[in-house]
Amino acid sequence: MSPFDVTIFGLEDRNSTAERVIAEYAQNHRWLDVGVGLVGTVIPGGAIPAMIACIAVQGPLFYKPLAKELSKIYLLPEDQHTRRMVNEVLYDGITLDIMNAFNADFLVEIARELVSEIGWGAAASFIPLVGGLVGAALDSMVAATMTWRVGTMISTYYQNGGRWLGDRSETFERSKALVGQLSPVANGRVKLDDVPTANPEVFVTQFETLKRVSIDTMLEMTTDAEIICSALRKRGVPEALIQEAHRYIKGRRAEVGLD
Repeated sequence: MSPFDVTIFGLEDRNSTAERVIAEYAQNHRWLDVGVGLVGTVIPGGAIPAMIACIAVQGPLFYKPLAKELSKIYLLPEDQHTRRMVNEVLYDGITLDIMNAFNADFLVEIARELVSEIGWGAAASFIPLVGGLVGAALDSMVAATMTWRVGTMISTYYQNGGRWLGDRSETFERSKALVGQLSPVANGRVKLDDVPTANPEVFVTQFETLKRVSIDTMLEMTTDAEIICSALRKRGVPEALIQEAHRYIKGRRAEVGLD
């Protein structure tokens, strides 16, 4: 059994907790970056370069700790007894992998893309005094939005069984589409339960995992779809997956002439 298999159990609770954590990081991140943007009040045009430089070094400060917290949310078993038996070395290794995904090179890539999103704001930041205020506002928007994009990207990785959608950059682009345009809003930017809907391959991954670790095993004991689906509900499996499980079980019953 893969350490990522537990993610589908209690998934809606995991997503809700992850949303709260991302919002907290977005709030804290936003106010730090406003201070960076005020560089433009002293050095015309300084806000944008300062912001890009800040993003490039933020991995250790914000994104890696965020990745670590989200890893615990998605990887720990849902029951407390099993949590105490978790192999901490194994989970630390997985967490380190996702933390290292947010290295300086990847953050610079993100920062360059942001310049084109900022548009008129980049030009306005070259105006003395006013430019600093514009830069501060832009930094607030960038910080909150980037935190949600990265957080959504990490959630997608775990919801997809510990795999990127294509690769790291494509997963970021998909997450960017879910979060939307630049905004200083720190709360409620994404409903993480919507990740499988927006990315059908995530739903496929989740259902294949559910079949492998739970449904097919239960089918050896009973082919009653209601009993199996009830058991899945008790473990916090999302309703969309349960409905897919019901169809799958009905199909299996039809194959052997039970329906």
